Amino acid sequence: MTIDTNHCITACNKSAAKVFGYQPQELVGVPMVNLFPGFPDTLRLRYLRAKERACYFYFQVFVVAVVVLRVVLMLSCFFLVCCTI
Repeated sequence: MTIDTNHCITACNKSAAKVFGYQPQELVGVPMVNLFPGFPDTLRLRYLRAKERACYFYFQVFVVAVVVLRVVLMLSCFFLVCCTI
């Protein structure tokens, strides 16, 4: 089975057509998603979940960096005041 850039079947042999229960000529021009219902939705959901996890991770890293920066600034001010006395 061969597929073009639009994910449509351009050629199909008898064995591949038999797996899906069609004749080879019936499958030519058919989008691959028609043979696997729900498949693109599954991929889209996986992508969105991975993206959400990545965004949450970067948000946590940002929060930790801000807290560390505040502590460093507070310590710097403390030592600056102590050293000037």
